[in-house]
Amino acid sequence: MIIELDDEELQVMPVEELENLLGCDQVTLQIPLPSINSTNSYLDIIWDYLDASFVIETLSSRFSVTKLSKVWDVKHYPVYHLKVEGFNSTDLSLLLKTLIWSFQSPLDQELEADYINYREGINDYEERVTELRLNHPDVIDDYLANLINGAYYELDYDVISDQLMHFPERNYGYFSGSKYNNSENKVLYSTSSWIIPVSISIDEVFGGHEYEGQISLLPSHLLMINQKTVAISELGFIELPMGQLLQAVACYEEFSHSRDEYRHKLSLDGSFFQHSPEIKNLYGRYPDLVSKPNLYKVFTSEFLDFCVVSTGSAQIVLFDIEQVKGNESKKLIDATKQLLYSMEDKIVVDSDVCVDWSRFDDELFEQICYDIIYHSSKFDRNTIRKMGKSRSRDGGRDIVVFTRPIAAEKPKKYIFQCKLSGRESSINTSNVGSVSDVIDQYGAEGYGLMCNCYIDSTLFDRLDGISSTRRVEVETWSGFEIERFLSRRPALKQRYEIT
Repeated sequence: MIIELDDEELQVMPVEELENLLGCDQVTLQIPLPSINSTNSYLDIIWDYLDASFVIETLSSRFSVTKLSKVWDVKHYPVYHLKVEGFNSTDLSLLLKTLIWSFQSPLDQELEADYINYREGINDYEERVTELRLNHPDVIDDYLANLINGAYYELDYDVISDQLMHFPERNYGYFSGSKYNNSENKVLYSTSSWIIPVSISIDEVFGGHEYEGQISLLPSHLLMINQKTVAISELGFIELPMGQLLQAVACYEEFSHSRDEYRHKLSLDGSFFQHSPEIKNLYGRYPDLVSKPNLYKVFTSEFLDFCVVSTGSAQIVLFDIEQVKGNESKKLIDATKQLLYSMEDKIVVDSDVCVDWSRFDDELFEQICYDIIYHSSKFDRNTIRKMGKSRSRDGGRDIVVFTRPIAAEKPKKYIFQCKLSGRESSINTSNVGSVSDVIDQYGAEGYGLMCNCYIDSTLFDRLDGISSTRRVEVETWSGFEIERFLSRRPALKQRYEIT
């Protein structure tokens, strides 16, 4: 049963009839956002979200709400579906007869006073919403995002000046996440970046936003060259929005310091761009009086969906990034060669890892191969399939996966074989069977071999021949490549207890 709260029949419907309509088991309440997709004013949109939040929080505080979802295909505008269970139908009916004033105007003039009182309650809720503990903070976060990045531009400065003074982060396009109301530590959000204090785990924040998959960050180097700011990792060049990064640094610098003391704005000492000869000299002379600068660190998500710049006090997550490809990438490489020719192949320095393969059996080795492919930026992690347990009848396929789709090229199907052997031994042609038959049988466009030891030269020659004659791509991972890959993956090292 779905009850639409903007249905005007609810105004004239007797409470007893509404009780019977609700039943006593469960009901889904449809909460509209009618201005989205139909208005040019952000003021209309923020009122929609504010009304929706007020209704959702009111219901959640009095009844058992088991699910809240945003649905886009019911009408020409989105709606929330709020599932309520185990309620007293009389109590819920009486409350709904009031909450409908969020979404409709009274048909009867006698109800005008009730409507006005209700709207005054909404105004009071808006004044206190940044101080309340909310059951569904994402709804009011949508209100704040549209307020700061849209509605503020439609209002006179005199109207919003007090808010900007009280919430300095809004001057930079950020707002404090409502989940952290009344918390000492807060996460700041903008339309394209987050600011997470070091006291809050980045995994916790991403988990709260239903991020799919494990957070996997690769150490990167920040370089400004050819009018671009890029993060360099084994994934290549990732262009960062330097303006947004500096804006985030300035925002958190002002947000995190007391407004009751004098200080130079954007001093950045101890957190970012702090390679100042003067500060370095002062620290060397007065180490007890001058704080040692905290070096910033840069990381790139292995799945190329965000970068993280970690300062001494916060982690800045940037989503507005782009992988530099083609001719632009070549230009950057050429420019980098002029500066760092002797270090061209040593931008990423691996730590030493020596895996004790004697602890692994065939099944565990296939699992670590699965994780390596899962974390590889070349492959679409949503398509990876492990074909049964080790030594099962898999037809020569241990793992099947497709490459990531790229422009003008469809994903390619890869078949991987995983071979565990003695560390000092080698895999040769007799260990892998007929690679050609496996490729033909399953229509593969790529073949991969993963082992923990050496790969014999005769096997390399065979794979090169297959790649050339059948026009399939070939990937080989010996123990050296696997250990090199694991050395830069702290999460995988921890999972498999690798030191």
